[in-house]
Amino acid sequence: MRTKTVTAASAIPVLIPATVADQEGVVVTDTLLPPFLVRGLKTDVLDHGRFSQSFRNAEGRELVAEKEEFVAVVELIEAYKLRMHPSRRGEWKRAWKEALRKYEGSIFTYKETKLLPEDEKKRREFGRQLIEIVVPACGLDLGTKSPERAADLWDGYFLLRSAKSNPQLLLGRIISKHLHQVRVVLWFSQGRLQPALYCGNERDAFYVRTMLSLNERKGWAVCPYSRCGKVFEQSRPDQECCSTRHTNAHRIAVWRTTSRGRRAMKNDSERRKRKSDRARNTKNRQRGNKSQ
Repeated sequence: MRTKTVTAASAIPVLIPATVADQEGVVVTDTLLPPFLVRGLKTDVLDHGRFSQSFRNAEGRELVAEKEEFVAVVELIEAYKLRMHPSRRGEWKRAWKEALRKYEGSIFTYKETKLLPEDEKKRREFGRQLIEIVVPACGLDLGTKSPERAADLWDGYFLLRSAKSNPQLLLGRIISKHLHQVRVVLWFSQGRLQPALYCGNERDAFYVRTMLSLNERKGWAVCPYSRCGKVFEQSRPDQECCSTRHTNAHRIAVWRTTSRGRRAMKNDSERRKRKSDRARNTKNRQRGNKSQ
């Protein structure tokens, strides 16, 4: 007897706050507060305008580091899931290395934009306390005697070598960092109660959605086309780009980087140059005949 597999993403709804106009139900709390309006997270949040708006603060300023981090996490998960594709299993280490490089770049951006010069003295003192008190008491090994480095490692501004070599450990730490405010709730919608995950903002909901897709063949991905790079919802497991147009453009761009592609482009450039020279020479001869 065949059974139907229910995936985590389809079984557990992801909820975000809603208005009266777009609400899809209410969440029942365990306090004396009344139920509040919510709606399910849909793929329309990945529209370019809405996605960018999710990474802005109350003053409307873009949260560059936070956006770079989330895009890098999606790429990390996408690389990690390549191991489930027998035909692409050999690609996952290269993809993981590239996604890890982007994630470390987002960490550097976050450190450069968030830390102030006047905080350095406090961080050195914090790092010294970590090395002298916390690390021995907890039996940890930060692998450094520098207070600045210890503080950066504790706050996640640097990745330990052991974490880089263990994809499961690294993904678990990165995603868990963004799940502190996520709550398991009961969602009353369409006349019935069902369990759900409630997120206070769309950014947390994005991380929950990516977490639920870890063991699925499809999920969110980042378009690799150099002129795009947006996050999109895959319609099939092997979908690499957000559209057919970008798929074709990306394949051509990749082909041009190969030796065969470079050779073909060089031959085409020389052919165009010869054609242009012939046209120019013909035009000059015609002008000479008319002047005579």
